[in-house]
Amino acid sequence: MQPMQPLGSPEIPMAVVQQPMGASSPAHPSYTSESMDSWDDPLASENVSLRSKSNVGMWLFLLLLLAGVGYGGWYFYSQSSGVLFERASILVQQKKWQEAEVLLKQVLRQEPNFPGLHRALGHVYFATKRDKEALTMYKRSAPKHPKDGRLHRNLGYLHLQRKEWSEAKRHLSVAQEFRPTDAHIRLYLGMTYIKTLIQIFIFRVVITQITRIESL
Repeated sequence: MQPMQPLGSPEIPMAVVQQPMGASSPAHPSYTSESMDSWDDPLASENVSLRSKSNVGMWLFLLLLLAGVGYGGWYFYSQSSGVLFERASILVQQKKWQEAEVLLKQVLRQEPNFPGLHRALGHVYFATKRDKEALTMYKRSAPKHPKDGRLHRNLGYLHLQRKEWSEAKRHLSVAQEFRPTDAHIRLYLGMTYIKTLIQIFIFRVVITQITRIESL
C-alpha cells in the first residue's frame, strides 16, 4: 500500500522535477515564436482587409474629387463670356442666327459691356430683320468701331429706311471708305443723294410758290 500524499501537494512526475543542471527552463507556451501568430488579435486579418479597402476608398474619393474639380473648372471656363462670345462669333459666320443670339444674350447678362457684343447682336438683329433692335445695338457700337465698314453700311441703311438722310449719308460715307467695292453702299448713297436732291427741289418749289403768293 502506497503512502498517501498530503492534501494540497499533488504528485509531481520525476521526469519534470529532475532536469539537467544548467539547462534553461522551457519558455512559456504563450511566448513561443510558433504560437505568436495564434495569439494575435483574432480580427487582425479583417483589420488588414478593412485598411486596404479604406485605402482604396480614399484614393477613389480623391480621384472623384479631382474629377469634380476638373469638371467644375471646365464648366465655368466653358460658360465664361470670352468662350461664349467666341462660339457665338463662329455661329454668326455660319449664319446660325438663332443659336448665336442665345449665346450673345447670355454674354449680355454676364458682361453687358463685353467688347464687340453690341456689334455682334446688331448683326444678328439686322440679319433677322429686326431693324429697331439692330439700330439700337449699332448706335451703341458704332463709336467703338469707326473702321467697321459693314457696321456703318448697315447703320446707314437703317437710317435710310427711317428717312434720316443726313445720318444715313454720314454712315454710308464712312462705310464706303473701308468697303469701296461694296455695291450696296453705292446704291444706298445714291438713294440719299436722290432724296436730298428731291428735298432741295421741293424746297425750291415751295419757296418759289411762297414768293409768287407774296407778290400777288
